[in-house]
Amino acid sequence: MTFAGVLEPLDTLKLVPFQPEYTFKIVDLIDSIYREYGFYLCLPDAEIDLLTIAENFPDGTFQVLIDEQHQVYGTVGVSQQNSRPENWYLKRLYLHATCRGSEWATNMVEWAESKAIANGAERIELWSDIQFTRAHTFYENLGYQKDDRVRSMLDSWVPYKEFFFHKELKP
Repeated sequence: MTFAGVLEPLDTLKLVPFQPEYTFKIVDLIDSIYREYGFYLCLPDAEIDLLTIAENFPDGTFQVLIDEQHQVYGTVGVSQQNSRPENWYLKRLYLHATCRGSEWATNMVEWAESKAIANGAERIELWSDIQFTRAHTFYENLGYQKDDRVRSMLDSWVPYKEFFFHKELKP
């Protein structure tokens, strides 16, 4: 799988709710990002949710950054924590390399935070692979705090580790 998009001007992109026809374009985008880090997408386990986005992210809680030809340049989702309904997770924030550092990155996180707040969230949390150092700086610049938690994951082709981040939300 390879991402085949040619970047449109950033101002022609738009954030839209997930539609099933975007599924394999999303898979291709995330796979291309993982390969930048020497990772391989693990659809049978770690990324199985990408094949069932509508079920895992109901009520418009997953958005896709697309161009006029419906090529996918980014994704973002939020989900409520079952055990603590006031806490939400920021999930699946991915951007094509040419969009990273643009206003779209911030806009997508702001969308996620607003969606969570509108649904009663007081806090948003995320886990991020320890190798995504640029993303960690981005999150910290947006007010996310990294604590000492690191989790070891065994749900992919090779083990990996993730850092924990959180942010208190103000309505």
